[in-house]
Amino acid sequence: MARLWPKDIPIIGVTGEKGSGKTCFGLSVSPDPKRTLVYDLEMSADPYKGLGFRHVNVSREMAKAHPNGCKAVDLWKWWLADVKALPPDQYDVILVDPITDLEAGLVDWVAANPGYFGHTSNQYDRASGIMWGDVKAYEKLVLTTIVAAKCQTFVFTAHLGAEFVGGKPTEQKKAKGKETLFELASLYLWMERKKVGQLRTGVPSAAVIKERLGEMRLGPDGLEVVAALPPKLPEATPNAIRKYLLN
Repeated sequence: MARLWPKDIPIIGVTGEKGSGKTCFGLSVSPDPKRTLVYDLEMSADPYKGLGFRHVNVSREMAKAHPNGCKAVDLWKWWLADVKALPPDQYDVILVDPITDLEAGLVDWVAANPGYFGHTSNQYDRASGIMWGDVKAYEKLVLTTIVAAKCQTFVFTAHLGAEFVGGKPTEQKKAKGKETLFELASLYLWMERKKVGQLRTGVPSAAVIKERLGEMRLGPDGLEVVAALPPKLPEATPNAIRKYLLN
């Protein structure tokens, strides 16, 4: 099994406007498409199936499992069981596109199973912070010890949404999703692509909103962290990132 990166990147988050290249980035992380597994929740990867990656149409799978309709918690339970059943290292990359629908099911599952975390429904009702603490801890556990442990790199995409301050939306945008996603990501990119008319075309660039790939070096003032990537990637592709890591 060939290494994907000169330096391990276990979890990558990708956000950006519609058409900014989020899905294409995730699909191109592995040089061998057959080593990529995609859980496609919005059929974003459907047009690229000819590349040869394993494509899981989640909507279709849920319709088969729940012909009379399903809830977010059903989606979460199905996905977690499916990932657990994967043999380790069968795939280099596991891509979830996008991850926010799964998070909704995760929250519902935690709320319905307080005993799993040593709590009661009454505790959750009286102090919601207890439940949200369990949500965060459980999401971290699943994504690190189950999903990321099955592959070299787990990639998730997230849409952009309004940033809220004091319960009110601002003009600023941020990536949707729980803060746990940002905390776990070794690399988080905000993809950007030139817009021509209504379409976004060309090789995307990206703002590096988080990276944990730098090195500790001894400088004139002692130990310092040297970033592996610039704050802005002119070309936001896996190959471009590999070149930065090698140099």
